[in-house]
Amino acid sequence: MRGTQQADLAATATLCLLCYLAGPADANAQTGEAPIDTALALDTIIVDVERKPEDQQRVPSSITTADKDFLDDNNIRTLQDLTAAVPGLVATNSVNYGAAPLSIRGVGGVNGGANLFADEPVSVYVDDVYLARLSFSTSDLVDIENVQIVRGPQGTLFGRNATAGAILVSTADPTPELSSYVEASYTDLGEYRLAGALSGPIAGETLLGRLAVGYSDRAGFGTNTVTGQRAGGSEDLTLRGKLQLQASDRLKLIASLEFQERDAVPATLQLSDLFSGPGNPLLVRPRLQSIIEANKFSYDGANFLRSDAVTASLTGTYDLGWAELTAITAYRAYNFRGAQDSDGTGADLFRNQGRSENEQFTQELRLAADGPDPLSWIGGVFFIHEDNALNPFIVDNVSGLFGLGTRAEFNAFNQLDSWSAFVDVTYRLNDHWAVTGGLRYTDESKSFNNAFALSVLNGGTIPAISAAGPLVGLTLPAGTPFPPGAQPETLFADDASFENLSPRIVLEYQASDSLLLYGSNSQGFKSGGFNSFGLTPAFQPETIEAYELGVKSEWLRGQLRINASAFHYDYSNLQVRIGVSTGGVDIQNAATAKVRGAELEFAARPFESLKLDGSLAFLDADFTGGRLPAVPADQLFLIGAPVALELQPIVGNRLSRAPDWQAYLAAEYSRRLLRWGTLSIRGDVRAQSEVYFLEVNQGNNTFRGDGFVEYGLRASLTSPDDRVTYSLFGRNLTDARYVTQVTQLGTFPNGATNEPLKWGVGIKARF
Repeated sequence: MRGTQQADLAATATLCLLCYLAGPADANAQTGEAPIDTALALDTIIVDVERKPEDQQRVPSSITTADKDFLDDNNIRTLQDLTAAVPGLVATNSVNYGAAPLSIRGVGGVNGGANLFADEPVSVYVDDVYLARLSFSTSDLVDIENVQIVRGPQGTLFGRNATAGAILVSTADPTPELSSYVEASYTDLGEYRLAGALSGPIAGETLLGRLAVGYSDRAGFGTNTVTGQRAGGSEDLTLRGKLQLQASDRLKLIASLEFQERDAVPATLQLSDLFSGPGNPLLVRPRLQSIIEANKFSYDGANFLRSDAVTASLTGTYDLGWAELTAITAYRAYNFRGAQDSDGTGADLFRNQGRSENEQFTQELRLAADGPDPLSWIGGVFFIHEDNALNPFIVDNVSGLFGLGTRAEFNAFNQLDSWSAFVDVTYRLNDHWAVTGGLRYTDESKSFNNAFALSVLNGGTIPAISAAGPLVGLTLPAGTPFPPGAQPETLFADDASFENLSPRIVLEYQASDSLLLYGSNSQGFKSGGFNSFGLTPAFQPETIEAYELGVKSEWLRGQLRINASAFHYDYSNLQVRIGVSTGGVDIQNAATAKVRGAELEFAARPFESLKLDGSLAFLDADFTGGRLPAVPADQLFLIGAPVALELQPIVGNRLSRAPDWQAYLAAEYSRRLLRWGTLSIRGDVRAQSEVYFLEVNQGNNTFRGDGFVEYGLRASLTSPDDRVTYSLFGRNLTDARYVTQVTQLGTFPNGATNEPLKWGVGIKARF
């Protein structure tokens, strides 16, 4: 490993030396031309991924920033909508219980996220507050300033588990001037959305406030063929209030309180053939693509999610003169209840229902200084306490136990206490060269208990079939513990502790104001934990070691921006999800994997009225060692029936949600009309190759998502005083239909699909 690191750093140094010998890259420095024409130069993007505001082009890591204009132009309403628009990011649709897992560069959480106590490798922060549960990816983005997507392990600077990267969501802060806006939109899929904000001074410049409100009502794009009701819809409400107090010249406090409520009917369907008797999860349902395109779903049982979240935070910054002290204190409560028709058919075969309660408290303290030259540094501590409960979660296997059915009930509780200390130091060797080194030490403990009960669901007499053995003729009333004579429930409790030290080192060469080259080596750690549906010891942490080479450049006096990176990951003990045929989920560790890839992003303004931007990402993410339990491809059985899994080598199989390539291209033309204001027309295309959702049996295609190409169009007219904008937009113009996420329920594939073609109109008024 050390030899590989030295080779990468040597390659970086060689590349930097060639650029140095070539002379300044800045066009003005070479030719003495006039200063940059600000009307043609691309906007400077300010990010805070290194815990301080700085030009994105000066940060030696891979970052994509989606500001509020980008979110509007691309009709981005949730993090799910960013797939393929951000290189390396795969954000899937929810398969129920609000779980829409995120993946960056092939590194994602356990497929489907259905183990509700497992941690996620893509860390999500809202206003610097870490969100522990997978509860935000489906939330409406209301009054957002920007979303920063940082790719690669972020163990040094960010809270927990950021082996894949971090998504930093910044909401709009209070403003010193009185301002407000309101926006509304409607689509032909029956989607209404209303949002707005009011901001301004409460007590002069000392106390500022902001209130934001968002409400959306999506009727749903699908139809339940059993009941005739709509599927794929939701009703969401977001309320957020922020206060900013400038207590003194040195002390600033920002308090935030947010409430979110969601009521959804997920649109999921069975992808395999369950309609002609016993089947196999790997056999594709007849006419599956036609069913997807017809937006037909089948639920004979309850299928819903109701959730609410309250987040309160207080952020204080104090200027010590020689450094800045920041303290972030936050509390979040997230609760949901829901149900799912697991078999996804009109037959009553398999279903589940559950309720979860989650509370987290986080505290972060950090101290940062930019001097004295040439030294800058940041250090701090982070603590999180989390209580997470399933109370209860019930899996009904209607056809189990030879037709009598079984009910498995889990009452599980998981407690986390984790603290970490971190430091990150940058030393500028001269005007061109700088080196950064960082460490993060993590120590955490988890305690778990589970009260598990298995009982007869429907009751009856076990039929006279050979498979029933000595149970033939036995009559078991509904509610009887099973096996007969067993205790009503099994109690399991255990504790586990995890420690980790994650370093990073970065070498950067600022060849000119317009050209940055860098090389980095970093490590990441994702905690181990317990299966919320299990009675077994903790699964192990997963670790990653990452190498990256990158270049960030601007050309033509700021009219063209090109950023590129190449990376290599060594990944160990990946946590993967294994389906349990009779109900529940098991998480196990796979051995090793390698991830290699390259990404290119560009933005250009050829002339004042036209702007282009796009990206291209290539990925090679394969397992290099390990064996996992798999369903035999030649065995037929009913969903929920017990089936013996067989160990299958996974060497050479692709990681889940790891497309070979992604591409994005957008063009926007704007023109000022003398009497009507500014007309803007924007078109975009995003594309992605196929992905897998299961680590085994990849020669079959039920756990696979086809590649796609989606087109978007938006035309807007802004009034001459820039106060009112009218828009007409369309998404998925060619009505491409594909599966975005698949999870194992009873080892059978339950899938979610993308939305069909939709057209919409919108208006935004600023006051």
